[in-house]
Amino acid sequence: MSVQLFKDQTSLFENILDSRLSEGIVYSATHERYYWIDVFKANIFSIKKDKTDLKQIQIKAEEGKSFPERVGCVIPSESDADVVYFGGKYGLAKADLAKNTWEYVALYSTSSLERDWDRMRSNDGNSDPNDKSEIYIGIMNDFHVGDCTLEGAVMKFKLGETIECSCVYDGIKIPNSINFVGKEKIYLTDSLNFQILEIPYASQNWVKDAVKKIDIKANNQEFDSPEPDGSFIFNNKYFVTAVWSTSKIQVYDLDDAKLVYQYLIPDADRISCCCLSAKTNKIIVTTASQTIDTKGTTNDDLNGALFEIELKDLVSESNVNKIDGKTHI
Repeated sequence: MSVQLFKDQTSLFENILDSRLSEGIVYSATHERYYWIDVFKANIFSIKKDKTDLKQIQIKAEEGKSFPERVGCVIPSESDADVVYFGGKYGLAKADLAKNTWEYVALYSTSSLERDWDRMRSNDGNSDPNDKSEIYIGIMNDFHVGDCTLEGAVMKFKLGETIECSCVYDGIKIPNSINFVGKEKIYLTDSLNFQILEIPYASQNWVKDAVKKIDIKANNQEFDSPEPDGSFIFNNKYFVTAVWSTSKIQVYDLDDAKLVYQYLIPDADRISCCCLSAKTNKIIVTTASQTIDTKGTTNDDLNGALFEIELKDLVSESNVNKIDGKTHI
């Protein structure tokens, strides 16, 4: 199949003014709401599928902390649309958007991994759809550190009466999306190596067992740093990923790892994440500002806004999406 590029399927979905690094978009069919974050400003947002009832909370550093909070990912709770779990700067946390409260429930420092935790922050993550008591979150160097180092890792939280934290993959500069296909495969995005890694679901050694499944650089050779970012798997067959710095959403067939579709967002190049929308023929895409540390979106500058893309040709019918983008906790 030849690769098709669609340039005219995009429209603006939502623009929260001064958004810096919009990320982590997920649709909850259970609550009929979208959830997403601003990594840099440590904001968590929630909005109904008809784009009403916007709620948000800013995660502020606890008293005595020298560094600001960050939010790397968000996972809705099953029982309450206003309660979410999220990856904070120092570990797994829980927030109530209605009460404007939050707290850490487990810290990365309780694991055996040795780090200067002030240098780190959460990045993308996911709950295991086969066991919702297990949450995986990537960690990477925080903004003040500068260039990302191999201090990055993937951490696992096991929920229970006590919450256990352990490292399942060490030595990766930017661990990004973590996706599952049944009890067969895990797909880990290795952003700065421009690749998607495939890991057996039953693996006890992710580093040893991981193999390159998709070569993103090979399909974006005109760009210096085409980093695969937030993603999801559609129908257990297609790997749909944002590609940072390219203005593109790319769709790969997991059977042969070949690129089959590309969707362009003309108004933004820092594409950060995507999810299937409330309709099965559309996706919602997050983007980032060109100047993350100083200023974000305006009414005219949409770098950092959310966009909607129709999946022309990939999906032929528009149906109600009844599947949660991430398994709720």
